[in-house]
Amino acid sequence: MAGVSVHPNPGDVAQCEPGGTDSAWGFASAEDALLDRLQASSQALLRARGNTLWAALLEADLHCLALAGEVAIVRSVPQLADLLALPAQHSLTKSVLRTVAAAVACAGGAKALRETLWGARRLVKLAGSLDLDDEARRLLDEAMACMDGTEHVASLSGRVAFEHVHRIDMFPPTRLAFHRPPSALLKKDRAAYAAEAECTTTGGAWLRLQLAPPSADSCESGAAERLELCLANPSRRERFGSEIPSKVWPAAVIMSQWLWNFPHLVRGRRVLELGAGMGLAGLAAMHCEAESVLLTDLDTKAILHMRTNLVQNAPPAGTCAEATNLDWARPPDRDAELEAECAHSPARRVLLEGADVVLAADIVNAAGLSELVYEMLVRYLSASGDFFMVCPKPCHRHTVDRLRTLLLESTHFECTVVDVPPWLSRSAQAIAAGAEDMEPAEFEVIEYELYHTRWRI
Repeated sequence: MAGVSVHPNPGDVAQCEPGGTDSAWGFASAEDALLDRLQASSQALLRARGNTLWAALLEADLHCLALAGEVAIVRSVPQLADLLALPAQHSLTKSVLRTVAAAVACAGGAKALRETLWGARRLVKLAGSLDLDDEARRLLDEAMACMDGTEHVASLSGRVAFEHVHRIDMFPPTRLAFHRPPSALLKKDRAAYAAEAECTTTGGAWLRLQLAPPSADSCESGAAERLELCLANPSRRERFGSEIPSKVWPAAVIMSQWLWNFPHLVRGRRVLELGAGMGLAGLAAMHCEAESVLLTDLDTKAILHMRTNLVQNAPPAGTCAEATNLDWARPPDRDAELEAECAHSPARRVLLEGADVVLAADIVNAAGLSELVYEMLVRYLSASGDFFMVCPKPCHRHTVDRLRTLLLESTHFECTVVDVPPWLSRSAQAIAAGAEDMEPAEFEVIEYELYHTRWRI
């Protein structure tokens, strides 16, 4: 009958010996039969991850593999490399990691895993997950420890040295110091800002006023006010597996220095930062006496580091700040549940009522994000709000060109785009000189623009 396996008679099975030939089954050995079944069950589960029967069969195969000996385990490495694609929270991930740890501990096992196309890369990606429990983390550490000491891992792009990937220690915190003229010389306040915005006929003229360099008198007449921010950085190991690494980006340094020089742009206002990453721009706004600051990102690891950075750089009195998840493709509904959450979190009220200022620093780095950012502005920018974004010019970051077009041709918004002035780029480059993640070329070669967007009146 089609689809039904016909078993040999018991006498035939009794004659089979491990390592011998079993002509009735058609396999050279029981080991071959097990590996063939493992391949079938693993591929079936990867195609239908929610199928509990395939999961049970695969778990049984992994258990049998543990009894089969080192040779069989090493031979199973290609199938194990495929199974490392299972998500960290899958019920079988721990069993797979246990078998992988046993495989790479065998002679030739680590070499076999390195020679697979994706095995080592998937192992490192799992290392960056927050969904592994303590036992799974221990098994993963055992496997990665067996991989250490090798010169290179061929399946990692850029031929990254594995001993550098498997660093569980965090990078030293990044310390960035921002300077501005004394407060007495920063004559603009919120009322002056509003009056200036009303009397300036074009958005471009208004924005250029906000980008004027500090005068020589202000630089010479007293000690500059200093803001030092200490940012906890993820380790190399945590960064692997993230599509967009959580790091200090040059655009965020430019935005932060600009806000620190012109604090009236955010003082007393409710601020929302999109794609905040490490939260640098939002932290600067927080210390410019914003009423509230909500740092948002989709990356769970980034949110954890933002919360750490909020603790390390405590907001001034009168400012509330928080970090939370915000999926641009699936923003939270404005319902009773969100209302209840916001009742205990003033910073989150921007998700209900809109933000006076929306900040973004180099957040459009993939196709399809421009439309999502535009929808975020429609959804969260208040009627009198301002959207400020710093990003590379389209010749350096071609994906931003779509957002540029959407904003400049919008019937909802009026948008101004100007070059980041040289004085601001030089200031940001000097501030970032001590940051390990940034190269001078990111300021010297890449040119940046500043976007300002408001609702049309």
